[in-house]
Amino acid sequence: MKKIIFWVISGFLLCNCQANNSNSNHSGVNGQEKTASNKLVVLAPKLTKSTIIYEIKKACEPIIDRIDSSLSKLKKVEKKLTIYAVPHTPVTIWYSEIDQPVKIECAVTDDSGVFTNTFKFYFLDGHLWYSDQIFARYLFDVDKLQFWMDENWKINDIPTVDFNNREASIKGIIAELLSK
Repeated sequence: MKKIIFWVISGFLLCNCQANNSNSNHSGVNGQEKTASNKLVVLAPKLTKSTIIYEIKKACEPIIDRIDSSLSKLKKVEKKLTIYAVPHTPVTIWYSEIDQPVKIECAVTDDSGVFTNTFKFYFLDGHLWYSDQIFARYLFDVDKLQFWMDENWKINDIPTVDFNNREASIKGIIAELLSK
């Protein structure tokens, strides 16, 4: 019941904020507000370990869709790097107007060495927020790994050491992708 009340209040606040924004002088970008400082604003949903799969997916997918729909308006940088010991890996990074990363796509190879998939990294206000990888999804809260989920959004029960190692690995690859 508390969750229903939370979602009803959240929906009301969201609708109210959108109505107020439509009367303001800010210009919208595909559902994302542009503030006076010209940065894309999207608020990360607050989730807990007791949040059910459906609620996690329902809270995250609209944000992912809004970011994806705004990419054509952002600065796009394409490069080829050696990532995961694979040379010439295609990497695409989209930046906001204030040069904060918004999304990174990094190609990955299959067992035969052919690029067949991508790892996707999404950022909110320049901070890593979400990563969609093969067989796993990761949610971050201000660059801190919050949830390690399977491809169906189910939160995995991962030993702390492995959880911390994965967080460090993802943050390391992000640093590498952004520095080159």
